[in-house]
Amino acid sequence: MTSQDNAQYVTIEMFNDGMSRIERRFDVIERRLDKVEQTMTEMRYEIRYNARDIDHLQTSVYWGFALLGIIVALAPSFRREKTEKPQPEVTRSDVQSMIDAAISRALGAKNQQQ
Repeated sequence: MTSQDNAQYVTIEMFNDGMSRIERRFDVIERRLDKVEQTMTEMRYEIRYNARDIDHLQTSVYWGFALLGIIVALAPSFRREKTEKPQPEVTRSDVQSMIDAAISRALGAKNQQQ
């Protein structure tokens, strides 16, 4: 009985070639992982920057609402101040002097026409 030996042998060259291919793949994987880490670091900085900008915007909006509230609260008093100006007091002697001045002007105008 003859044995048909289909056994395959791995030579040192074949083993070394396989190992070098594996190492090249690992190198590619490591480069990609480095790029991913760089991208994640950039994203962290971007997130921090955006969070800080959002905080500034939020503070500005709060200040705007506060100023708007103060203006709305003070508006009625300014309106009252503008519309309710105190009228000067007119005494009897003031009215009498106004009447006398009007009569004198009227008589003076009549005398000039004649």
